[in-house]
Amino acid sequence: MQRDLAPLARFLSCPESGIDHNGELSLFIPHCPALAGPLLLFRLKRTGFSLCRALIREGGILLSARR
Repeated sequence: MQRDLAPLARFLSCPESGIDHNGELSLFIPHCPALAGPLLLFRLKRTGFSLCRALIREGGILLSARR
């Protein structure tokens, strides 16, 4: 099974692209293993986000943060 990782790669290169008009980010990454959570949080913190959370949900990870 091959998955298209281009949207995730774009998000990781420019996380600002996912924020709304209130400066909040909410992103569900399907089929993402729980082990990737700390790495995704690290990336968000390094790019200036705060209140970062990674919640493990059935089928993936739900990321939330604020700018």
